[in-house]
Amino acid sequence: MPLDEANKLDLQKQLHTLNEVNKSLIGCETIEEVITKALQQVRYHLNVQVASIFLFNKDGYIQGMGINGIDKDRQEIDGKKFLRCLNIFTTDNYDSDYNNIM
Repeated sequence: MPLDEANKLDLQKQLHTLNEVNKSLIGCETIEEVITKALQQVRYHLNVQVASIFLFNKDGYIQGMGINGIDKDRQEIDGKKFLRCLNIFTTDNYDSDYNNIM
């Protein structure tokens, strides 16, 4: 089924956006840099208040890897503290991790 002009333009725009994201990530040297840049790109291109990345760890638990954004009061979210608190609920070590954070 051939694409009409509107769909072609939309596809071209999406491909251009993916290329821009790729160019911003290609120079990253650490996984932390990749996560930070990816979250910035998601927020910019999707025009969202908060973006986060979650992955499954080797034990099969979901783990927060990064968060970037602002809260309802337009204050920057402390991603490290937020993820540390969130990740204690996704491990077998809930009790000991919770006690270490509090």
